[in-house]
Amino acid sequence: MGAGTDGGGDTTTNQCGIANSHAYSILSAFELTDSGTSTTYKLLLMRNPWGTTGYSSTWSKTDAKWTAANIA
Repeated sequence: MGAGTDGGGDTTTNQCGIANSHAYSILSAFELTDSGTSTTYKLLLMRNPWGTTGYSSTWSKTDAKWTAANIA
């Protein structure tokens, strides 16, 4: 499976750090429950084939929401 973004040229990114006019491969789809709020999120793990930009919003790899309780 794959995903992609609309226009703007692949040298620009949106507010979440995702490259515009770009294709992504979907590596995994899963649900995660936030241990603090008990809210369940549906998430996709996607790969940027160019590897030069990355998602930078909620649940990004550097988000403080990732705790041992969330990934256990």
